[in-house]
Amino acid sequence: MEHIGIAGGIASGKTTVSKIFEDFGFSIISLSDFIKKEIETTGMAMNSRDIFFETANAMRKMKG
Repeated sequence: MEHIGIAGGIASGKTTVSKIFEDFGFSIISLSDFIKKEIETTGMAMNSRDIFFETANAMRKMKG
């Protein structure tokens, strides 16, 4: 299976490009969705950006 990563700054068109790929039948997977799911599975409340970024950093250290 091939994967395509889309990266860029704020308002650079990542969402627009993702929607174009989706229109062509590609599946879209968002890193933030994985982070939110991890927060939910640990039972923490997603009540601040700090928790989101702390979880993201911990995931990077664990999983690369």
